[in-house]
Order: sequence, then structure tokens, then C-alpha cells
Amino acid sequence: MMTKRAVFIKSTQGQSAFDQLLATGATIVLKGPKDFIYQGKNVIEIEGGNAGMTKGGTGDTLAGLIAGLYCTNTAEIAAAIGSFCNKQAGEVLAEKVGTFFNTSDLVQVLPEVVWGEYKAATA
Repeated sequence: MMTKRAVFIKSTQGQSAFDQLLATGATIVLKGPKDFIYQGKNVIEIEGGNAGMTKGGTGDTLAGLIAGLYCTNTAEIAAAIGSFCNKQAGEVLAEKVGTFFNTSDLVQVLPEVVWGEYKAATA
């Protein structure tokens, strides 16, 4: 399943650059209204977030979150948890202040969201 926003560059072998990248075993995250996480033939879709997440820096926050989680998890798990928590943080902020938040606000609520999700999962 591919998103409409994906850009494909044909290689000389006729295989798309995306397919070549997937063949390496890399985990790929496509951020959008619905995030798509590709790991080999597996595709995980993460829904959530809001228009406030379209600002510059939210992808950087997601990348940092995934990198931190990857220290103790597989890339696929880190990407899924990171994407979910990033979107949940955006939803928490939208409830508090609407979509008029910035990336530093997102970073401030992430610990609350991650801890809340952890407590819910281990209850």
C-alpha cells in the first residue's frame, strides 16, 4: 500500500528507489495525516494528530523520539511507538490550546503522553 505523496524514482533496472530501499531491510516512516511505517513487506498505519502537526519541527521531534526508542527496541517498534506518541501529544495539545501550538510545546507534553501510554499498557 503506497501513499499518494510518495515519489518514485526509477532506477536503471526498472525497480523504484523505494522498492530498492525496502529490499535492504530498512525501516521507513512516511509522516502525514496517517503515518505509514514500512519494514520489509509489513506496513503499519498510525492515525491521529491534527492540523497543528503540520508545522515545521514536528517531524524532527518524531525523528528524535524514534531514535531514542531505537536504543532499546527494534526499528519497527521504535517507529510505531514514536509515531503513535507523537500524534497523541499533538492531540493532547489540540484539546488544551487548539492547533496553535509549536514544536517546543509538543516536546513538553511528550513525557506525559509516553508515561500515560506506558501506565495504560502495563495496568
